[in-house]
Amino acid sequence: MKAIINLGTDKEAGTSFNRTNPLSRSGFNTTLGTGAGNTLADGQVGYYGETWFDNRNQNLNMQLNYSKKIKKFNVDVLGGYEWQQFDFQNFKSGNINLYSYPNLNEIVNRDVYTDPGNNLQAYFSRLNLGYNDKYLLTVNFRRDGSSKVSPINKWDNFMGFALAWKVNEESFLKNSNVFSDLKLRLSYGETGQQAISDQIAWFKRYSVSNNAYYQFGNEFFLVAKPEGYNENLKWERSAKYNIGLDFGFFNNRLKGNIDGYYSKTNDLFAYTVQGALQNLGIYGPRNIGELVSKGIDIGLNVEAIKKENFELNFNYNATFNKLELTDVFVDNQTTGGIGLQLFTQIYKVGLAPNAFWVYQQIYDTNGRPIEGAYVDRDGNGVIDSNDKYNYKKPQADVTMGFLTNATIFKNWDFSMAWRASIGNYVYDQVSSGRANLSAVYNSFTETISNTTTDYGDTQFVTGANRESDYYVKDGSFLKLDNITIGHNFKKLLNNDKTSLRLYTGVQNVLIITKYKGIDPEVFNNGIDNTIFPRARIFMLGVNANF
Repeated sequence: MKAIINLGTDKEAGTSFNRTNPLSRSGFNTTLGTGAGNTLADGQVGYYGETWFDNRNQNLNMQLNYSKKIKKFNVDVLGGYEWQQFDFQNFKSGNINLYSYPNLNEIVNRDVYTDPGNNLQAYFSRLNLGYNDKYLLTVNFRRDGSSKVSPINKWDNFMGFALAWKVNEESFLKNSNVFSDLKLRLSYGETGQQAISDQIAWFKRYSVSNNAYYQFGNEFFLVAKPEGYNENLKWERSAKYNIGLDFGFFNNRLKGNIDGYYSKTNDLFAYTVQGALQNLGIYGPRNIGELVSKGIDIGLNVEAIKKENFELNFNYNATFNKLELTDVFVDNQTTGGIGLQLFTQIYKVGLAPNAFWVYQQIYDTNGRPIEGAYVDRDGNGVIDSNDKYNYKKPQADVTMGFLTNATIFKNWDFSMAWRASIGNYVYDQVSSGRANLSAVYNSFTETISNTTTDYGDTQFVTGANRESDYYVKDGSFLKLDNITIGHNFKKLLNNDKTSLRLYTGVQNVLIITKYKGIDPEVFNNGIDNTIFPRARIFMLGVNANF
């Protein structure tokens, strides 16, 4: 019998400020002039803002484990409890103009935001049973609770099992010179998730305005309004079926796995438009339907060269996946908002989640898109939302990874990691919102703003084409994520109990793609509104053990 108790806490705190120079373009405001005691010239305002944050994560994990071998049976039983509490507190002063507050000590409109936090708890158990080291059974059970879902649905149960047969341990393969590993696997498992951004979306609450007042007699009171809520929020549940084969050849110099899977997720979380007069809100989270995911995973590991002074290994994995909505709360629910009443995605049975739902662009004889011209797909002579259609999806058809590492003369080591995504598409919101004349040229201030190279391809005057399939671009990519080179100084130390390694490397090394935006890897459901590139990081480090 073995007991384990782990306690932990993480605390993160910080402060920051930003100051906008009164002489800069964004610090200039012609509606404000100088006031008494203000040294700024007319229109020269400038801004100042401050933020603070104090975040905490506390964790408790307790486990009891019992293991015993009974003749040809191996028995392992585990049970436990886990508790985790997240708390967040943030402060901000807003964007204060220096015209109104020339003395920063006079700033009074500081906002304090205390997040209600998130509490997670779980009771869990697992049974591992093996017979003759050939037949394996695993059964597990969890009861999870979360404060993010409605209190009436806070707790939910999840179970799973797995069967495995080590075929290579059977008499007809045990002495094989070819197979060093051969295992068949069959499994079923249930999981749940509660990852919505609003910590208490189920709770009835009011928000108080900072600057809106209502007068009663001679007194003025801040206005409060009720917030939207959903008392029926519950866990998003997934059930996955898997069949797999593990194999190894030539003393595991070549080994890998092939898995086929089918997963169904119910009660999907989504932020969608609410119905009229529902829950005092027009947009919020709810459980909306069912999603099916199916595909094949392949993994290979090759020890290509294994000599005294040189080792070279390759690892490759690929996933072929298809996602499809099989049920939704409201079919044809648009999403992917890119502006007032502008939507580029949809939840629709038979399509992938957040599939692009756009107008079919018309092009001139030179292949240039014609502003405001779309195909009348339903043939009624009117261009309206009924002419929208599904054009591509954000999810990749195939994802792949490739890792190689080498050891030379036992002292030098080298590693390199590549990653690929094929068949994913991106909506280029950066170009749709910025690559037109009305966004480039400000006739009031007679200034020119930055734009993208796409403006030269379209020369659009307005942003009227924002729901066009023209902006849905192929986001397939090949990335070199990192390269690392290191050297072990074994002879320098001449002590088996100590080690010293010096290494250098680069992260985010290279992107190969047809996409003209900054980065085709978009995490915002396939809508790219990123105008800052990811950092390329150069590293130099030392690992020392004594």
